[in-house]
Amino acid sequence: MLAQINDLNKALHKNAAKYQMVFVDDEPNICKYFARLYKNLIPAKIVTCERPKEALEYIKNNHQHIALVMVDELMPEMTGHELLDIVNHDYPDIFKLMSSVISSTDLKKTCDNIQINLPPIQKPWHPPDIAQIIATSLNYFVLQNDKILQKNLQKLDNYIFQSWLDNLNKYPNLTDDF
Repeated sequence: MLAQINDLNKALHKNAAKYQMVFVDDEPNICKYFARLYKNLIPAKIVTCERPKEALEYIKNNHQHIALVMVDELMPEMTGHELLDIVNHDYPDIFKLMSSVISSTDLKKTCDNIQINLPPIQKPWHPPDIAQIIATSLNYFVLQNDKILQKNLQKLDNYIFQSWLDNLNKYPNLTDDF
């Protein structure tokens, strides 16, 4: 079973590499830092945009390859949540994340209302945490969109369930404790 889980994990990583992540922040240095820091930690190709309209144009032309869009909330052209609202409307399957220095209940409610997948990620970031959030988000996207992986996951789930049933039959007294 462990081999099946490892195979599934490798397949997720391989399939995530087929996709792109779009990172949007109006600070050029943050875009450069993000791309340089995460290029070896994230299996997807990272595309950075410094303007929301540039990001929307890129997404429009490449949406079939984009798994994830992560934006900063505070930008001059439009806010991050306005950008993600457009992405959600036009491409609802793309996973959406927001990053912000602002921590407010209103921002969290706004994110919920426009169906951003996770609560806003508070700046400053802790790089390993961000890498884990992004990798998990990519895996979620891949699982939602890859029919072959879904079948393999279902097989693994069935195998685990059958093993559990077999153990119940072998050790019927196990259920007494529940």
